Amino acid sequence: MQIGTLKKELDKIQRKAKEFEDVIQPFDRVIIIGNGGSNSVASHIAQDYTKMLGKKAISFSDGSRLTCYINDFGRDEAYVEFIKHFWEKGTMVILISSSGNSMNIVNAAQHCVDNDYPYMALSGFDENNKLNTLGSQHFRYHVKSHDYGVVESAHLIMLHTILPKPEVRGVIAGAFDLIHPGYVKMFKEAKKHCTHLTIALHEDPSLENGKEEPINSVEEREEILRSIKYVDDVKVYWNEYGLGQYLEVGKFDVRFLGEDYKDKSDYTGKDLDLKIIWIDRNHPYSTTRLKKLIRDNK
Repeated sequence: MQIGTLKKELDKIQRKAKEFEDVIQPFDRVIIIGNGGSNSVASHIAQDYTKMLGKKAISFSDGSRLTCYINDFGRDEAYVEFIKHFWEKGTMVILISSSGNSMNIVNAAQHCVDNDYPYMALSGFDENNKLNTLGSQHFRYHVKSHDYGVVESAHLIMLHTILPKPEVRGVIAGAFDLIHPGYVKMFKEAKKHCTHLTIALHEDPSLENGKEEPINSVEEREEILRSIKYVDDVKVYWNEYGLGQYLEVGKFDVRFLGEDYKDKSDYTGKDLDLKIIWIDRNHPYSTTRLKKLIRDNK
């Protein structure tokens, strides 16, 4: 399998994932159909959608049923008949074909078009394949590769994008006085690596480590922080000991620190078994500079 091609395809999947989610979410019933490896993808996804999303999802993967339909209706019409028997209002049909030219899949798509049934088309190989170029799809995803491993893996990943994400809890600690765009950039970058971001807010650093007293009150800073869309929670701590205790019991998966901490021999929580992601602070914004401007203009 061409791993490099699959890696490039992941960027496309990320771009299309929200579109896919928006299209499929309103549908309570899903019919998923494919041949060979795509049939395995269909079976896998049907189970996941039923178990994890509560959708009534069905695939045409049972051997006895499949051979029955092929025997009675012919290979090219088997999926059409399957859709006729199981489709009802509120159903989304997902059709998967690596080549996009399997006639039983193309005929099923044409049946959806003729009857105005909502359907999705997932294909690969040549972009002008029959499934990809047939009109009226609610969602279309094509993988530009002739490698079955790449195409089938990409289809599976795309279909998985709507499943619930495992929670990753992250934390950033600081005083966050005179909140400026640099802080927002930091929170935005941190949220790319976690699903839940907590700000551990130092009430008054001047009482412990000789730093300046914050200009904004802790209540003001907390209210501003809670209004930032990347922030899920704010917890106030009194001193470094309190921060250490909170980091230890907070059940966090990752902590975010500025890259300037890399060279520090010691900081609160350094001894904890907590993944660290270093955040680049390469921006022109500075709380120290803002405080100086305020002092100079008093």
